[in-house]
Amino acid sequence: MPIGRGSRGFEVLVVDEHKQPLPAGERGEIAIRSPFLALAYVEQGGLAGFGAREGRDENGVRLYYTGDLGHIDANGDAVVVGRADDQVKIRGFRVDLSEVAAALGAHPDVAGAVALAAGSDGAKRIEAFVAPKVGATVSAEDLKTYTAETLPAYMAPARIHLLPDGLPLLPNGKTDRKALMERIATSSAPSASTIAARTQTDSPRAAQIVSLWKPLFPEAPLDAHSSFKSIGGDSLSYVEAYLALEKVVGPPPADWPTMSIAEIAAHGRSRPTRFAQVDALIAFRALALVLLIAQHVEITAIGDGLTEALLMISGFMLGQTHWDNMFSKEKLSKILTPIKGIMPPLLAFTGLLAFYTILMGDQLTVVGLFAQDFHVNNPGKLEYVLYWYVHCLVQLILLTFAVQYVGVRWLGAAQNPLLWAIGVAAVGAVIRFLPPLMAFDWGSLAAGVSRRDAFEQFPIFYTSPHAHLASFWLGIVAAATIKSDRKGWVFAALLLYAAISASIYWPGVGVGLLCCAIVMFYVPRLPAPKGVDRVIYAVSAAAIFIYLGQMWFTYPVTLLDKLVPLPDALVKTAKLVAVLVAGIVMYRLFRANGPSFPIALRAVFDRGLLSR
Repeated sequence: MPIGRGSRGFEVLVVDEHKQPLPAGERGEIAIRSPFLALAYVEQGGLAGFGAREGRDENGVRLYYTGDLGHIDANGDAVVVGRADDQVKIRGFRVDLSEVAAALGAHPDVAGAVALAAGSDGAKRIEAFVAPKVGATVSAEDLKTYTAETLPAYMAPARIHLLPDGLPLLPNGKTDRKALMERIATSSAPSASTIAARTQTDSPRAAQIVSLWKPLFPEAPLDAHSSFKSIGGDSLSYVEAYLALEKVVGPPPADWPTMSIAEIAAHGRSRPTRFAQVDALIAFRALALVLLIAQHVEITAIGDGLTEALLMISGFMLGQTHWDNMFSKEKLSKILTPIKGIMPPLLAFTGLLAFYTILMGDQLTVVGLFAQDFHVNNPGKLEYVLYWYVHCLVQLILLTFAVQYVGVRWLGAAQNPLLWAIGVAAVGAVIRFLPPLMAFDWGSLAAGVSRRDAFEQFPIFYTSPHAHLASFWLGIVAAATIKSDRKGWVFAALLLYAAISASIYWPGVGVGLLCCAIVMFYVPRLPAPKGVDRVIYAVSAAAIFIYLGQMWFTYPVTLLDKLVPLPDALVKTAKLVAVLVAGIVMYRLFRANGPSFPIALRAVFDRGLLSR
C-alpha cells in the first residue's frame, strides 16, 4: 500500500537489518528521519521511551523505526507491504505471515484475515483468523484447500479460526492482535499427538512417501506438509522422487513438485494396466539424450541440436523448484544446489581425462582439462571427449546466480519477478541471435555451405553459455507461467524462438525446442509399455553420467572392433547400448556409495558457498 513520501523536515527511508539505508526498490524496514520527532510515547499520563525503535544517523539526526516492511517505488513514494514482526521461522523456513493473510484474504468469501505465530520456538505453528463476508458460507477446510494452491506446505495454517462478527479492532482501526493471541491461549491448542500427526504422517501413504524421500533428501526437514519444491528438490533428484511417489500412489499429479506429501498421498492409486503413464518431461529428456548419443556414434543425425532442448528442460526444472528462491536475498544461494550433484561426476571424468592425457604422453594443461570439447589427434588414441553440455549447464546455473544476485540486490528484480525473467530471456535471445547474423557470410551459406559446418568454425556461438542463456531462462519463464493466464503468450513466444533458432542455426535445434515447448505446456503424461518406463526413468536419471562418459564407454567397443572386425551397424548399436548401460551403472554406484572425493566436495558446498 503506497503511503506517500515525507513532508518538510521529515524523511521516509528504508533500512536493512543492520539499520543501513537501502536504495529504491529494495525491501526493508521503513524508518522516519527528522530532528522534530516526538520524545516518547504518551501512555497513561506518562512518557514511555521508544526503546529499540529509536536510533540516530551518522550526523546525530534522530530516527524512528516503524516496524513496517516496505520499499521506495520508482516515484519516490514509500510502499508498505507488511510488518517486520510478521517474519517468523516455521520448521526451519522463514515465513512472512502477511503472505499467509493475503492468501486467505484473496478468497472471494473472505472480508479480512490475520495470521499469527503461536507456540514455542521449537514448535511454532501458524494460527489464522478469518472474517467471512456477510452472508457468505465458507469453512476452514474450504480455506485450507484454497490456500494450498498458492502457499507452500510449510506456510499452511495449523488452524483457521472463523470470526463471523469480524476481526477485533483497536480504537485506531488496527487489528487487535493481543486479543487474538489471548483467544489462541484460551482456546484448546492442538494436542501433541495431533501436531505429531500433522508434522510427521497424515496417512499411511504419506508416511511411506516420507520414508522413501528421506534417503534422497537427508538434510531437509521432511514431513507430510513438505513438498518437492519446499525441500529444495532439483532436476537431479526429480526422477528418483517421482519414482518414489509412483510406488505409493501410481502416476502422481502433473503438478506434484509443488504439492505437499499429504496432498499427493490423498490421490487414489491408479488401477494397474499394461501401459504405464510416464512423466512426459522425463520421457522427453531420456529420448533426447538417446538420440543425441545415437548421433554422436553416427547411427542417425536426428539428435543434432537436441542439447538446446535439454538446457531448456534444465531451466524449466530450476524454475519449478527454485522460483521463489531466485527472488529472495536470503535463499538465493539455494539455486546453486544442482551443482552439488553435477560437480562430483564432472570432476571424476575430468580426473580420468588428466590421467589419460599423461598416460598417452600428451601435454596436460588446466585449459585443456576444462575445455568444453577435448580433442586428441594422435592415431590409436581416444578421438575426443565431449564435456561441453555439462560445462555449459554448470556455467548457466552460475550465470543465473550472478544475474539474480545483481538483480535482487540492486535492480529491484523481486518487485516484478516475471517481468524480470522475461527481460533476461529477451536479452539472452539478442545475445544468441545477433552475433551469428553479424559474423556469418550468409551468401556462401545460401550457395550450399552447411550451417552446421559454419558453426563448427565459430564454436563460441554454440558451445558457450551466453548462447544458451535464452533457452535456459525461457524454461524458467515457462515453469513460472504454466498455470497462469499468460501460458498461451509464453507458448507463442517459445514457438517464435524455436522458429528463429531453426532459421539461424539449423532445423534440428528448432524442432527440438518446438517439441520441448509442447511437452512442457500441453503433454503431462505419455503412455509407455510396462518395463519400458523403467528404462526411460533410468536413462533420464543417469543423464549426466551418460553424457560425460559417452566417448569413454564407446572406446572398448572400438578396440574390440579393431581386434575382431564387426559389421558397422552392429558396432554403432553396441556403442549406443554400452554408453547407456555403463552410464546407468555408474550412476547407481555413485548414488549407492559415492567415492570419497564427492563426499568431501559436497561438504565444501554445504559448509561454504551454499551456506552463505
